[in-house]
Amino acid sequence: MSIIHFDKMPGGDQTFTLLSPAGTPFSASLFDISTVHTMATSQGILFGVQVGLTGMLLLLLPLTTAREKRKSPVFILNLVALALLLLRSTLTAALVNSIFYDFYHWVLGYFPPSLALNHAIRLGVSVEVTSALIDGVIYSSLILQVNIVCCTIRSIYRNAITSACVVVSLATMSFRVYFAIWNIRHSIVGINSFTKAQQDHQYHLVWVYNVLSVFTIALFAAIFVCRLAFTIRARRRLNIKQFGPMQIIFIVGCQTLLIPLTFAVAACYTLPGAQLRSMVPTVVAIFLPLSGLWAASQSATAKAKPPVHLNVLSSYHSKSLHSDETQNDTLVGDASFVDEESRIFEKPAGNIVLDKTYSVRSD
Repeated sequence: MSIIHFDKMPGGDQTFTLLSPAGTPFSASLFDISTVHTMATSQGILFGVQVGLTGMLLLLLPLTTAREKRKSPVFILNLVALALLLLRSTLTAALVNSIFYDFYHWVLGYFPPSLALNHAIRLGVSVEVTSALIDGVIYSSLILQVNIVCCTIRSIYRNAITSACVVVSLATMSFRVYFAIWNIRHSIVGINSFTKAQQDHQYHLVWVYNVLSVFTIALFAAIFVCRLAFTIRARRRLNIKQFGPMQIIFIVGCQTLLIPLTFAVAACYTLPGAQLRSMVPTVVAIFLPLSGLWAASQSATAKAKPPVHLNVLSSYHSKSLHSDETQNDTLVGDASFVDEESRIFEKPAGNIVLDKTYSVRSD
């Protein structure tokens, strides 16, 4: 999204005089008009798109998920994340029409006590709290899925990977909570006393959080990609080369690694307050359930027409839904038949199951 630097255009630096409520004159420029208009328009478009995306997937996901899978912790977390994103996007779209985006009050930097101000403050606080909750739910879902993807490796490696993910997520969430509290205190509730120094500090906090959140998501995505790439390579040595659910999740894992990073980098070159960074958790929350739906669809197609070259080592020849067999039919295959994996893999711990539709559940 490109931002027009209106003050560099001919006539963009022209000023005009306005009067404060006390009758004191103050100057404003055409660039101020451009800034407020661009910020409000970009936020309206971004969050309007997010309302449509999350609302559509929120309706589609329960309808396309089998009834027995709807009790899965991952399914519940993904559904909660989508619901919170829909709520956050709707509240922010309403906030764009509040007194905070009124040109006269924005350029004056004064918002008189009124019902309109109280309404805008409540909306702003709700948006901040909801945004923090969204990050917490997404990180929880990612931690659970990393633990499941690594369920066939030795417990010492699985615990180390899970612990690292938990530590990184807690560090990022701690900073997010601090930033939410700071933002509520200074730029929402205390908007009438918001100074230029505080605004510069806010931009710095936003930049730091962008780095932390993208690093956290990239860490999870890198674990998914590396784990599945290793498994796909091992299965190719067994001559299992058909495009299937693991390749699908590998592709979506790469997207989850690259696309949020693209939005985060692009946000650094847009007008502060344009909220392009808000697309990062939205993209992650959308990709997570979409990968499962795509993988389940591909798995059902493969079962309907099993490849003729597959032998008894392939999960496509499984005829029973016995719990022992289902436990071995994982996204990473049956490790007992793979020489490279047998040295580091072991049976899944606990009651974690990746069933034949390639949906994850914890019984």
